[in-house]
Amino acid sequence: MRSLFVILFFSSKIFAQDSLYFKTVSYDLGVVNYQIQSSPDTINWTNIVQIQPTKNKDSNNYSYPLNTPNMYVRIKANMVQSNAYYTSALFYAQQSQNSATISNAKFSNSWFTDKLSWTVSKTMNVYFYLIEKSVDNGKSWGLQTKINPNVSNSYSYSVFRLFSAKPLYRVSAVFLNNSVGVPVTFQ
Repeated sequence: MRSLFVILFFSSKIFAQDSLYFKTVSYDLGVVNYQIQSSPDTINWTNIVQIQPTKNKDSNNYSYPLNTPNMYVRIKANMVQSNAYYTSALFYAQQSQNSATISNAKFSNSWFTDKLSWTVSKTMNVYFYLIEKSVDNGKSWGLQTKINPNVSNSYSYSVFRLFSAKPLYRVSAVFLNNSVGVPVTFQ
């Protein structure tokens, strides 16, 4: 078996679902077609799809959505004169969905302190909670702080404020893939 050199990785952003993405050298010289193959055990391989090379002058980019998790995938390049090259097998495990339901977002003020509190349920892949502040009634928002998740899923944060107009605060979950959930404004 001959090895095929391509840049190969999984992405959860192409096609808004998990995808196999690969990049090849210019012109795809000698390539008749590419086959994406899957296997439950790296022994018995099945063709998922056949892709015709684009043969661009610069590098060539290909992607294909993956629908069946917990399997191995590889790319086979069928070459002229019946030669074939293969990538190493990669194991595909479906990405977990990002989730965080923010509720009970409350604002209170005592003397010179604004206190924010909220609870979270159904959390998955939360990297941190982003607290933002607006002094122009929500037209623009600035970073106030970042708070790491905790086991209790109950949070509070206090802000010292001396003789200024009441600002707006909001909280959003930021996930491990750096996507941001829907912000919830404190009432």
